[in-house]
Amino acid sequence: MRQVNALVLILAGTGLFWHGYELGRSVRGAVQRLGAEVHGTLHNELDVTTATWFMIAGGVLVAAGTAALLKR
Repeated sequence: MRQVNALVLILAGTGLFWHGYELGRSVRGAVQRLGAEVHGTLHNELDVTTATWFMIAGGVLVAAGTAALLKR
């Protein structure tokens, strides 16, 4: 059962990462990047787009699933 859960985490993480990647390449992603860059320049802070958050969450899920799969 643990292996099934680990595989589900890996698949879900891969899906989230891919969704973030595609979102970043879309027109909406370009607009978000521009808005984040302008806001970050005006307020001296780092703004992270939605696409980046999807990719980070996907990477965390893949790492957790891989760790669970490799755990003895």
